[in-house]
Amino acid sequence: MQGDLSGTILPFDAFFPEIAPREARMVTVPPGETLPADSYVFVEAYCVGPDCDCQRAMLNVMSVSQRVQVATINHALQPPGGGGFSEDGTFLDPLNPQSQYSDQLLALFQDFVLNHEYEERLRRHYRMVKEAVRAPSHPAQKVLAEVLARRGDPGQTKRRSEPRVGRNEPCACGSGRKRKRCCG
Repeated sequence: MQGDLSGTILPFDAFFPEIAPREARMVTVPPGETLPADSYVFVEAYCVGPDCDCQRAMLNVMSVSQRVQVATINHALQPPGGGGFSEDGTFLDPLNPQSQYSDQLLALFQDFVLNHEYEERLRRHYRMVKEAVRAPSHPAQKVLAEVLARRGDPGQTKRRSEPRVGRNEPCACGSGRKRKRCCG
């Protein structure tokens, strides 16, 4: 794969759409709690930089009823000092979307989702993504190529297939009006 994917984080389901829905975690909060009554899905995402071994999982917390992201949790798969899972390596990611409920969603994650079984699943998913990124024949290569294509090659000059229509020229729709007063 040509191109720079360092720092790129993609959802697990972009690589393994058949596995992700089965293994995603969701917590339903009943009415009367401090969080709004809703179901919250923890969507896993991982770094796809081929040379990166950050050992981190990004968990985008989605509100099912609102269909919006309400928190982003960054979780270390190998916390400082090694050993088993640790809440110390789990925090709200300051560079990604958060909401007024993010602190409560982090606590919900730590209290009800994060356990040794889930930790092992995250590690397994991390390894699966890294193997897919490195395997030239894996179907995920198409996803990675699409990401690179959307970014474009910054070193390449883009050329228009047709000359640009000026604001004061007749509109291409055939109305006879200037482009700026019509479709422009």
